[in-house]
Amino acid sequence: MNQEMKPAFPKNGMPLENILELIGEYKEQDLSCLRLNANSMKGSAEVQEVGKTIFLEYFLYNALYSVMVPSIGRIEDKLTAMCVEIFNGGPDGRANITVGGTDSIICAVHAMREWARETKQIAEPELIVPYSTHAAFSKAAHYLNIKLIRTPLREDYCADVEAMNKAISPNTIGLVGSAPSWPYGRYDPLREISDLAIEKELWLHVDACLGGYLAPFVKKAGYAIPDFDFSLPGVMSLSADLHKYGHAPKPISTVLWRSEEQQRHHYTLVQDWPTGAYFTQALTGSRPAGPVAAAWGIFKFLGEEGKVELARQTMHVKGLLTEGVNCIDGLKAFENDLTPFMFYSDDYDIGQVVGGLTARGWLMLGTPEPPMAQITLDSVEDELIHDFLKDLKAVVSDIRAGKDVPVTPLAYTYLEDADLSGIPQWAQRALPIMRPTHSEIRKA
Repeated sequence: MNQEMKPAFPKNGMPLENILELIGEYKEQDLSCLRLNANSMKGSAEVQEVGKTIFLEYFLYNALYSVMVPSIGRIEDKLTAMCVEIFNGGPDGRANITVGGTDSIICAVHAMREWARETKQIAEPELIVPYSTHAAFSKAAHYLNIKLIRTPLREDYCADVEAMNKAISPNTIGLVGSAPSWPYGRYDPLREISDLAIEKELWLHVDACLGGYLAPFVKKAGYAIPDFDFSLPGVMSLSADLHKYGHAPKPISTVLWRSEEQQRHHYTLVQDWPTGAYFTQALTGSRPAGPVAAAWGIFKFLGEEGKVELARQTMHVKGLLTEGVNCIDGLKAFENDLTPFMFYSDDYDIGQVVGGLTARGWLMLGTPEPPMAQITLDSVEDELIHDFLKDLKAVVSDIRAGKDVPVTPLAYTYLEDADLSGIPQWAQRALPIMRPTHSEIRKA
């Protein structure tokens, strides 16, 4: 053994209280407030307590065996029925429970590929997605041996439907639209994409992983939200994460289908091994049952009235942030349809603004093209937003005064010349990662 290496596995056990002390020490290194980022979609303390309580009821259960465990099977059936109703699936709609948005997206792309093989005899499949579409589609294309074609955006950062139309070839199996996109929080022109899919006889998948379980209730609260679900006739499948605005414990997502006809292309039935038929809801086999039960219980606890109220408060928070950011010299809120909330600057390096906020305990994300800071909204208290805006003003003041304010990269993961201190070793080994820019895609 290398003398510098220490044994990773302990020779003797450790009491629980000592383990909890270690965890406390480790957590001291975390940013103090996981309140305005991708970890913040909690609904309320009361909602989280409901989810936690129900989660623990099924802490040791494996949802893989829901067909054999009546209570889990019953809960899954009731949960998927609610999800289908939320997205206007009607009596023919179907849904499957997965462990995350990437799982849901890979399942949908797989079904699309199998459908195209059967109905169009396409052997070298191509999938057309706007540049702003989530990275999970690139992963799906890689795993499923599909050629992914990312098409340019319009000037408003939404999908350019004409560019998508021009990219269609005899090998095209489907189109994708976002509701909304993660980089910009804007809805693609899904009605136009739906019409194009119908005209070209292609499968349309809508990625609503981010806002799927928020948008319908925002609409019921009186806000204008574009149509994005099965009310559009071209939509064949839709992905939406319950561990985002369903406020459920991670990991849980859903992939929904227009009918059983689409859903049947999703399933993979394995029988060529000694144990017989192996059949799963999602790409994964074992799934934790705790999040399934918690998601169902949270919906039962809140009902439509409670969901609408949380949606209304979330949009109120967005309004507070918009007003507050626009009142700070040199900063401007980015207008979008739902979440996340974005802001930018023509006067300052927005990476420095993000770095200053990070130094003050606010865990921030960003979008490099164009440079913007990103905040995931939730129905938090007004006081938290006021605290954030106070720190944001202080950071801008420090930058304006020429003080030494750190710069944080805006990419989803830190790339190229970024300071890798504090980044896990496994992530450092994966860097740098080269990716095409939007300008390069436009040239193509």
